[in-house]
Parts: sequence; C-alpha cells; structure tokens
Amino acid sequence: MKSALISKIKKKQWYRQGGSILPYYVWQPYKRAFEYYDGFNYFAGKINYGYFNKKKQKKICDDILKRQMKNNSYLSKKLIEPWKKLAKKQREFNAIITKEHLQQLDEKQFLKLHKEFIKIRYKHWKYSVLIETFDPWGDLLVSDFMQKNKLDIAAEDLNVLMDQQKLHFIQMEKLDRLRIAKKLKLGKAKPQDIPEHIKKYFWIHNSWAEVYYLDGAFFLELIKRDISKDTEKIDRTIKWFDGFASYQKEKKAELYKKYKLDAKAINMFSFFSMLTDWRDGRKALAYQSNYTGDLFLHELSTRTGVRHYLLTYLSPHEIKSFSTVKKLKSTLLQRSRGCIYYQHPKTVEWFMAKDAEEMRQLLDNRIGNSKELKGVCASKGKATGKAKIIMTKDDFDKLKQGDILVTSMTRPEHTPIMKKAAAIVTDEGGITCHAAIVSRELGVPCIIGTQSATNVLKDNDLIEVDANKGIVRKI
Repeated sequence: MKSALISKIKKKQWYRQGGSILPYYVWQPYKRAFEYYDGFNYFAGKINYGYFNKKKQKKICDDILKRQMKNNSYLSKKLIEPWKKLAKKQREFNAIITKEHLQQLDEKQFLKLHKEFIKIRYKHWKYSVLIETFDPWGDLLVSDFMQKNKLDIAAEDLNVLMDQQKLHFIQMEKLDRLRIAKKLKLGKAKPQDIPEHIKKYFWIHNSWAEVYYLDGAFFLELIKRDISKDTEKIDRTIKWFDGFASYQKEKKAELYKKYKLDAKAINMFSFFSMLTDWRDGRKALAYQSNYTGDLFLHELSTRTGVRHYLLTYLSPHEIKSFSTVKKLKSTLLQRSRGCIYYQHPKTVEWFMAKDAEEMRQLLDNRIGNSKELKGVCASKGKATGKAKIIMTKDDFDKLKQGDILVTSMTRPEHTPIMKKAAAIVTDEGGITCHAAIVSRELGVPCIIGTQSATNVLKDNDLIEVDANKGIVRKI
C-alpha cells in the first residue's frame, strides 16, 4: 500500500495544518476531516502536521458558501444549531466524569463509558470540523466577492465586518473574574464565587497537547492582581465587556451604511463573523473534552502500567481492553518517535521512522518551500527581527521582546508571547483564526497561511515581515 499512497501524494495538492498536538486528543476531529476531504497525519513528539486534499476541501468550501448565499440562515440553522445540541450532550457527559468515578469502574464499565465518550465527540465534530475548510480559501473568497461586486473597503473596516460578534471564552473568564474582584473589594463576595469560577474555567489553559486543571491557587493569584487595581478601572473594564456585543453590532451597522452594503454583502461578511464565534465555541468544548479524555488516559495508565505520554499516541478506537493496550506499548513508543498514518474508509494504515519521514517530506515538497514566503495579511504593518520557530510550549522561552514569532498556528496559550513579538508569521490559518484576531487586537503585523514558514525559516534568521503585502523575506 505504501507505493499507492506515495503515488497519491505526488498527484494531489495538499493543504497543511498542525501545531503542538498529540494523536489521542485530536483523533476525532481529524477522523471527521479525512472523511470529508482525505489526507495524511504526521506526528513526532508533540509536533503534528495534517495534510488535506486541497481540491476536495475547496469543493466543500464552495458548496457551503453557495448554500449560505442562497439562504442566509444556512450556517446557523443547518450547521451551528445541530452542533450546539450535540455540544450540550458533550458538556453533560464531561460533567459526570471524575477521577473518582473512573476509579470505581471495572474494566467492562470503563471501556463502555470510554466508547460512549468517543462516540459523542465524533458526532459533533461532523459539523464543527467544517470551519477549517475556509482557512485556505477565506481570504480569496472575500477578495473575489469584493472585486465582483466592486466593493472598496478599508482593511481595518473589513476586519470589523468579519470580527467576532460576542465575547470569547478568554474574555468571558476575565469578565467573571473582575466581577468577583469587585465584590471582594466591596465585601460582598459569596463563599461559592471562586469555587464556581474554577468549575467554569479550570480548562482554559488546555490545548491539543497539554491538559491542566487550574485550581484555586491559580485563580486566587489572578484575583489578587485584579483587586490591586483601581475600582474605577475595574468598573470601566466590566462596562466595556458588558457592552461589547452591542458595540460590535453598532459598529458593523455603521459600516453597512458607510459602504452601502446590500443584503448579499452583509450575508457574506456575517458568515465569516459567525465562523469566528463558532470557532471559539468549538475550541472551548474541545479543551473541556480534552480534560475528560485525559482523565480516561490517566486511569488507563494506572490499570495497564503504560506511561501516560505513550497512551496519547493511541487511537481511541484501539482501547478495546486493558490487555490490548499493554500489547501496544512498544508500538506506541515507535509512534512517539515519528509516524504518519493514512485513514482508509474502514482502517488506518500507520508508517513509522524512515517511511514516515519519507512520506512527510514528499507531502511538504508538494506544498512548496520558496525562499520568499507569501501569505494572507491578517494585521497590517512591517517589522524586522530575528525569527524564532515556536512549535511547542517548550519553545516559548526562546522568544524575546522584538523577535518574530514563527509558528504553525497560534492558539490561546500563545497569547503571552504574541505580546512580545514584533510580528507574527504562521503556516496555516484563515481570516477568522486566532492569530488573525489577536494580532489585530495587539496591533502586531501578522501574515498567516504561508504553509511553509516553519520549514523555510530557522531560529535567528534575520527577516522582514511586510504584512501590507503578505511577504516574508530573509535579509
């Protein structure tokens, strides 16, 4: 089968995405994605690259947008609402799973409950994985639409039109925390305020490779800092957050009038704005569910004696019995050192070591490795500095004030180092992605979707980032 797959690689064009990701946590999203548009998945340590068939991805992208333009409620009614119903079931399931609960189960009960967990995740990813479909094509689709309809909209206004409509989970946590701080300053806090906050937000630092439970000590430290702020400043921030949705709605309405946008144009820009909010809701659910999945892995490690880290290289469907998992120990060790898999309709084919590297290299060659990198301008501006390649959280300390952050894609855990960066360059992402949104908030030049920046650039390369033209050059 390897020769047939290599032939497939050479004949197709591929879109690459990835980051700091481990197989077990991301298995269901990728499984759904590959069912839609085919592809390969590479892992080495905590580094991941997923490769998708661009032609199939574009076809699905065009079909969704076509349906939305015919019916402006298509995205909300046919995709987001069904996802929300399934997401609710996922959250309800997550709420009942605790370490103590799993410890009390016998093997049969444990396996049955785990099977239910992965089944629920699989169902809601049917809808939300489609968000990624627009990452390679969103900017081009908007540009073509504006050209066809003779719309000349300033970049900063275009960002507002497609920006979020409501607060995202990082902002919600800060708002709720500031309310607690204010009550503490006024002597009106209730004993349950902080425990309820922990229960609601313990997962916010999770990712696709790292899982944490943020406890009272963590949030108390943040609240202490908040309490030290002037009461008027806290009130202003709370007021700003409370009025955010109304402000966004008013600002968008002003731009509709300014550019005399018709219903078709409003539908187009609102579509991408809804994708932005949906992406954040999906991320919150994913991080919550990764914690639940991690509880299963820790208990599985206790029962089998296989190290937790190796278990993150399992496919969830391989957890058929404790004895089966024990037998996979050496295989999991091999996978952790470098592997790639291809998802056939009913089976998964794995390749290790040299075979995996050979296939990854062929896939990357199909993407391209031009010395002059081009991408999408997510936040305008120019900057020069040393490139720092940030692939996992272990790399964060490399980036110093004024360096250029180069990564596959940013996620919430990257926000602290994004504030230090003179500019941001990513391999992947679209106009509704995390890097695009946060870079605009920070006013940092940002180019997304270069596809190969982490391959072409090396640590300490002196580079120029021209986010007015979407070009990155070595100097």
